[in-house]
Amino acid sequence: MKNKISFYSKSVLAKRSKKTLAYVLDLVIMLIILALFFAFCELISNNSTSVKNNKNYANEKQNELFEIVYESKLDESNNLGGLKGKEAIARENIYSFTYEALKYYQFDNISLKTYQGVVPINIENDNSYYYFVTYKSNNLSKFNKQENYGLDYYSKILFKEIDKNYFVLRNDFYYLTKETAINLDQYLRGENTENAKKTYDLFYDGLISIMNLGINDFTSTYIPYLDTNAEFEKTTNFLLNVKIYSLFASYSASLIVTFLIIPLILKDGRSISFKVLNLAFCTTKGEKLDWYNYLIKLIFNYVEFFFLIPIICLIFFSTDALTLFNIVIFGFTNLLTLGFFSLLLLLFSFIYSFVNKNHQTFAEFLSYIICKDGSLFNMNKEEKKDVRRN
Repeated sequence: MKNKISFYSKSVLAKRSKKTLAYVLDLVIMLIILALFFAFCELISNNSTSVKNNKNYANEKQNELFEIVYESKLDESNNLGGLKGKEAIARENIYSFTYEALKYYQFDNISLKTYQGVVPINIENDNSYYYFVTYKSNNLSKFNKQENYGLDYYSKILFKEIDKNYFVLRNDFYYLTKETAINLDQYLRGENTENAKKTYDLFYDGLISIMNLGINDFTSTYIPYLDTNAEFEKTTNFLLNVKIYSLFASYSASLIVTFLIIPLILKDGRSISFKVLNLAFCTTKGEKLDWYNYLIKLIFNYVEFFFLIPIICLIFFSTDALTLFNIVIFGFTNLLTLGFFSLLLLLFSFIYSFVNKNHQTFAEFLSYIICKDGSLFNMNKEEKKDVRRN
């Protein structure tokens, strides 16, 4: 019967610091392999007919969504072709409100620099007024809830969010009072008096709140938007799932190469880093590793090193990786949470190795293996020869 005693059975235990260094180097190697595998998967998937068609369809639906939103005037196009955002619109509206009032009350010292390119506010360019009073009233049949619209409703939410003393009603539209205009003008021209800043902050916050009400109403009740958005999300979810599958496939392949295939080739459970640092594994009984030792360690390593996936997402997608991080995995969690959990597990695993008498990590303990230093033996020359022969 073949002798199962490991050549390293009588080697001394590897120093914790040396073994930790080996694992760190292995993680760097695995990260590089993972990046190469994922780049290959991205190249294949991005050139597939299915992904190309879904990308084109998603772009079409996104453009349709933009057009629908533009029609409602709840948002506008920016210089990059995207949405301007409620914050930018609120600031522009304040300039427009103030400029209109200054002209109406016939101020002589209106700052041309401050109001350069500003269009006076009216029923068409006051975004929230237009949505609630004009747009929704004219498209009521396209909403699944035919409520919360018209001048009365707009007046109600306007005075709930902003002091009614800021406004005066002229021709069914709320313009600024003279005093409010003076305070806002002072702030916009850099004269940040206490009263001017207070007026600006209250007015700005109120406009944001009213726009939020409009956006929430629109995105939850306007049928054309809901239908188009459902198609857009369905398509983008398909594309995101393709990336998730590529990530998991690349991660699994890189883990198998780094911690199974290479150790099987180099013998005694040694990865590249462990080979370079002259470290090796044997079982707790001093025997050579069997298939189940490799398998148990590989399964636990799969959980421990999962944090490499979020790192790869950041490397390839930068801030866009946040979208991938929020995708629900296994029905109850997401990539970022799993990555954080795996990093904590890995940290505790190495802490455990510093208190374990055999210097074992969790994965080594569960797979019944210990790491030995191949350069230091507790046996004589004859014993070494016998072990090598066997």
